[in-house]
Amino acid sequence: MKIKTVLAMAFFSLLIGCSPSTPQERLKKAEAFIESGDDKRAIVELKSLVQDSPSDIAARKTLGFLLFKVGDLGGAVSQLTRVVELGDSSSEVILTLQMSLYHQKQYESVLLVINSLERKLTPFETLVDFLAAKQLDAGVEKNLIQARRHSSTTSLQLLNSYSSYFEGQYERALEMLPPLSETPKAFHYEYKLFKSTIFRFLGKYEHAFNLVNEVADAWPKVPSVAMNAIEIGLVSGNEEASELRLNEWLKSSPKSVWVNYFTGIMEAENGNFTVAINHFETAINGGLDSGDVWLLHGIVASQLKLWETAYSSFETAYLRNKSNTALALLAETQLQLGENEKALESIKKVISNDNVLASPYVKRAATFLDFKGLGSDAVEIYDEYLSSYEDAEKNLEEVIQLEVLKSKNGLPLAAKNLNLMMSERGGSSISQYLNIKNLLDKGEITQAREMGRNLIKEYGASAADIAALVEMYAGNYASARQYAQSKLGEDADSKLAKRVLFLSLYELGELQEAFETAYALAKDDPSNRQISIDTVALLFLNESSELVEQFKQELSQSKQKNELITEFGVALANQGARLDAIKFLEGNQSNLPVSGFQLLINLLLEEGDFENALRVSDEWRSVGDTPKAAALAKLGVLASNKKYKEAVDFGQGVLSDFNNDPRINVYLYKLYKDLGDYSKALIEIERIAEKSVPTSLVKLFESEIAIEMKQYDKAIKYLISSHNLTPTYLTAVTLGKLLTLKNRAAEATEIMANSYQQLELKDEKRLHSFAEYFLSVGDVKKAIDIYLDMEELGINSLVLYANLGEAFYRIGDLQNALKSTEKAAKTNVARYSVQLAKFLYESGRKSAAIKALRDGVLNNLSDESELKVLYSGAIELGFESHADLIKESFGRERAFVNKKWQRL
Repeated sequence: MKIKTVLAMAFFSLLIGCSPSTPQERLKKAEAFIESGDDKRAIVELKSLVQDSPSDIAARKTLGFLLFKVGDLGGAVSQLTRVVELGDSSSEVILTLQMSLYHQKQYESVLLVINSLERKLTPFETLVDFLAAKQLDAGVEKNLIQARRHSSTTSLQLLNSYSSYFEGQYERALEMLPPLSETPKAFHYEYKLFKSTIFRFLGKYEHAFNLVNEVADAWPKVPSVAMNAIEIGLVSGNEEASELRLNEWLKSSPKSVWVNYFTGIMEAENGNFTVAINHFETAINGGLDSGDVWLLHGIVASQLKLWETAYSSFETAYLRNKSNTALALLAETQLQLGENEKALESIKKVISNDNVLASPYVKRAATFLDFKGLGSDAVEIYDEYLSSYEDAEKNLEEVIQLEVLKSKNGLPLAAKNLNLMMSERGGSSISQYLNIKNLLDKGEITQAREMGRNLIKEYGASAADIAALVEMYAGNYASARQYAQSKLGEDADSKLAKRVLFLSLYELGELQEAFETAYALAKDDPSNRQISIDTVALLFLNESSELVEQFKQELSQSKQKNELITEFGVALANQGARLDAIKFLEGNQSNLPVSGFQLLINLLLEEGDFENALRVSDEWRSVGDTPKAAALAKLGVLASNKKYKEAVDFGQGVLSDFNNDPRINVYLYKLYKDLGDYSKALIEIERIAEKSVPTSLVKLFESEIAIEMKQYDKAIKYLISSHNLTPTYLTAVTLGKLLTLKNRAAEATEIMANSYQQLELKDEKRLHSFAEYFLSVGDVKKAIDIYLDMEELGINSLVLYANLGEAFYRIGDLQNALKSTEKAAKTNVARYSVQLAKFLYESGRKSAAIKALRDGVLNNLSDESELKVLYSGAIELGFESHADLIKESFGRERAFVNKKWQRL
């Protein structure tokens, strides 16, 4: 026994001696596991390492990247957020963090990550920023501009591909995709998912199935990916694979709210509403409390005629996310339950929020009310809806519908005042038209046409535009053309007749006449100019080459020929036909104005065709009468292609063409600065100063070089000079940072305060930077004033309310601190819940503080990083038992956690 014990101890000692002891050795061991494909053991090793060495950036990065690779996106966010906090905001870290948040649908957090960066953004960071903004439908244009401005060749190709996809141009989206190998590793999963979605819309289901399953195999626990794989498997004929994946998902997570949510959707799509509603209820009871699931629950309940249930679901859906669709469906449910006054109020809210979305609901509500004998209510809601449009925007059919309702209920007509119908048309003609429309809707075309002809017999040409519209609805384009021409013979200004004539000619394939009509309209009436341009764009895309040639001839005789060519190029590009736009503009280069050449070059750059963009800029210089604009365009092309030295040589070569024009010197200055050749950049600044350039701009350029060379005192001197001459946001903020850096805080505060008054800013990001500056230097009241100004401007961001709450707290105003923080805490962001709990606790409301923490926990059960924030908050407030419960809550069901919380 003793020998065995000694041997065992010796063996154990040997093991200890051989095991890695330093963090570097343990990291190498984990990396060896990754290299051999043993991700599970690598994760165990890395988690142990970061627990022992919480500040080890390399270990956390490796763990974060590995968790992202295997689909533990919450874990990846937790680790990479800590990496950033420790000081590493490299592009690989930020992009992986963005993608981890993006695929958890935490789009606001994606935007917050970017807003918190102080360095220049990389192309793919701005691309993901745009995608997140697109999902939120917030500030998309701003994010798109930023993404284009910071793009690389590959990210620009992807950006153009996404843009084409959003416009429904799926073939073009596929064509524009760069090779996968050219994208960052962190973007590979998104690339495959995006490409599979394009294949799906193109009907190439097998390709889509293969791609999405690659991601689903790597990320088996990401719900949206798993469901995507299941759906594509079903439509591609791979039912067995889809059933296998769904069964595996059900086995591993039988009570998963997401499994039930997606199963409910599938059952509802198959018409199994009873089964679907049960799955939705299971998801809701399990804690999936979003507006979307309540909306779907209500729709299914409506299909089952469970109106009380539907009422409750739509009401909850509206409370959750203020969805206009939920409110409109709630109105329909209220009508079914006889709550007409509530229904009218609900529909009025929808109209005020989104009158386009309201249209079908208003019509159904009016029809329902009219059927129930409540004609005056029907008129009220329809009148409210039409009043939300300007007269010129009103739809003729909807106006007629309102007039019929008024006529039936003995109310005075208003059609004459709307200038949309001729004074000769009385209630009877409107009624007849509506009868015709109803016949068309029923498919009784012969009877409808007969009534249309009777309308002409009774009212003559004054009713011909309505008859033309009826014939066009019936698909009788020849008759529609005849009636439209008849109306135009009597009233040449009839917009309705003009539109019907153009559309009828186009549908009849009489492109020559359609073209002539549209072009004549454009010449006679400038308001119809866009009709002509868009028409010719359609003809061009339909390969009507003869008509396009005629268009060119017409252009050659037009005083506006150059502008029209450019506008036509824009029309083609707007329809997703960039290559066609390029072809057309290149064919008309001799007539292109400055805007046309710029458009052509920009389109070529968007296509990644630098060679031809360069060629066009050279041809522009040789044939055009605007050599300066052409030279600047060529500089832009060279810089876009990162040919900085070639751009410098070219700029120096054309300096003599510019004489006293400083633009080329400004371009050269920026090129030298980017190349790090500061001595030559300073020479260009001297040349700029000799020309008619504001001194404030010269001083700003000098400050930029001083900052690059870390000569901060000199930079401050230049910036003060520039700012005193022309105060700008850039000079104010830069001065604030530099003066604070040089321990001149009082001067910095004075400049920032004066600048805020002078600049009258309205941009959210700039206002935040001013407020945060004043908070950082302790001028809390000034920060509060700025946040309140932002609120008055209609800026209602979460960060605003959280920061405003913190500011009020600092000055001891707990009431307003709570009021502001409660608005921020309505989201799932854990730190706002902790902030609210802290303020509640300090105001003596301990129970409310605990409830705030509980709500934060219940909304973040699947997000380990957010739960850790809540855990720390509970510890800080002294709620140790609640902290222990938070620690155990990750991945648990909502009902289970809620019950345990109540016991405490």
